[in-house]
Amino acid sequence: VLYSFFQIETFDGESIQLIKLRNPVSTINEYIGSWSRDSSEWDKISSKEKDKLGVKQLMDGEFW
Repeated sequence: VLYSFFQIETFDGESIQLIKLRNPVSTINEYIGSWSRDSSEWDKISSKEKDKLGVKQLMDGEFW
């Protein structure tokens, strides 16, 4: 599997560190685990932080 790093972010007093990844060869089977586009982990994050991270605008194959 090939992944490319897009972005690294820390927030919430730096207690949470996320790396934005993209799988350029797999747009059919989207990642659905922790910190994926619709995961429950995002419910704990403020709207401001989600907007900063572009959670709603993730491209196919991108995930945190």
